[in-house]
Amino acid sequence: MRFILFLSLFTLLPFSLVFAQEQIWRRIRGVADTQITSIGIYLQNPDVLYLGSNFIYKSIDGGRSWSKVFAVPGMGKVNFLQVQKDLVYAGTEKGLFLSKDGGETWRRVFKGKGEANNVLSFAQSRSANLLYLGTQRGLFKSRNGQRWRKIKGRLSEIEVYQVQVDLENPEVAYALTEKGLFSTEDGGRNWKRLLVSFAEEEKEKERRLKDLEIGLEGLYLGGKDCLLKSTDKGKSWEEWRIGLLSGVDIRSLALEERKRILYLGTDKGVFKLSLGEQECLPLHQGLSSLDIRKIVLARGSLYAITKKGVFQRKVEEKGYSEEKVSWERRISRLFAYEPTIQEVQEKAIEYAEVHPQKIKRWRRLSARRAILPKLSIGVNGAKNRTLSDSIWGSSSGKHHIGPDDKTVDDNLGWDVSLTWELGDLIWNSEQVDIDTRSRLMVQLREDILDEVTRTYFERKRVKIDLFLSPPADEKKRIEQRLKLEELTANLDALTGGWFSREI
Repeated sequence: MRFILFLSLFTLLPFSLVFAQEQIWRRIRGVADTQITSIGIYLQNPDVLYLGSNFIYKSIDGGRSWSKVFAVPGMGKVNFLQVQKDLVYAGTEKGLFLSKDGGETWRRVFKGKGEANNVLSFAQSRSANLLYLGTQRGLFKSRNGQRWRKIKGRLSEIEVYQVQVDLENPEVAYALTEKGLFSTEDGGRNWKRLLVSFAEEEKEKERRLKDLEIGLEGLYLGGKDCLLKSTDKGKSWEEWRIGLLSGVDIRSLALEERKRILYLGTDKGVFKLSLGEQECLPLHQGLSSLDIRKIVLARGSLYAITKKGVFQRKVEEKGYSEEKVSWERRISRLFAYEPTIQEVQEKAIEYAEVHPQKIKRWRRLSARRAILPKLSIGVNGAKNRTLSDSIWGSSSGKHHIGPDDKTVDDNLGWDVSLTWELGDLIWNSEQVDIDTRSRLMVQLREDILDEVTRTYFERKRVKIDLFLSPPADEKKRIEQRLKLEELTANLDALTGGWFSREI
């Protein structure tokens, strides 16, 4: 009996140790740089990591090995990293840099004047095709990422250290600044202040609001000795008073909405707050420094940047049952950062060159053909030469031979004619050819749109199935993931690789 009990305890011990290890912070090795200020993670493949300081480091094996891929000019600091597959945005003290090949090559896509060159935040709304850039001196906006326009008004000359786009309405965005929290509801044309950043009794202008997190249930704001929530787009705020967080400087937030958990990165360590019960627990075990600069949540792992390095911690799989977010809203968020069906259809038509505007342009040019005349130029000429010769002599016996007369006639003529076929203004023979091509193009366009629509929603169904009810059998789960990749590749083929670049 004792032997069986001992064996059972010995058998369960490794599983207990594994479970315990999953709840302990693990330091990410391989980067000796202690000035790490930012981290970027490709959400579809969390093994791809980027770290930023005065340099940018990249890992493709989950942080086991690293390579240096970029050095900021003038030893400037990296303020943030945003990763979208092979697209990597790096906001630095020397402007905004972009890599389109996973960090292999970089180019500067924004350079501001003076303090505006210090880029602090970046946000993108794909469905509205809007880009926002927060700098030390003002907020900028762009439609294509090529030309940036400075937002006028109160946001033009203040520090904007965070910009975020609403999850449900792409026209709504929020800007966290040294003067408070601002919002727009019309795609950045007009901004209004929702919250003042400094308490009236504060004498020093120390930034009070530090980080904004947007969820489907509301907005969360963390700062110096404050944690706020709004459920009405920032019109009103509820301040949470939690004893464990009294006097704590909340610098960074990470929301796990499916489990209704808000993680807090502070000057006193990392805390886990249950939104349903408002129960707060410290998560310090394994951290060699409690001075947290930033936290990031990605695919079941929580990352913390400290002055003594970067740490990773697995999050618990168990969620909360009360007051859960509806499945519809969860699924909506699952596709919040993917292109809409209209965008995919438009790109497929553009890639196949079967846009309706092409036929309209042909018809327009064909009609204009009658306005232009037919130009004809003719040249003709003739040259005539007449010679009359004679031989004569004199009494002295001398003889002369030579022309008596020489006549040369040059006849040169030319003509220019312009001819208009005015009947072509009403109808011309080329319209028949255009009509034939139009019918073929319409049929081809309909075939492409049918294929795009079918593939798009089939991929969506597969992704929802994986999210709601992933197969317990590993083989079936792998098959479903391969099916998802296959459908993604089909959409890439129809859009020239555009779809994968956007997800």
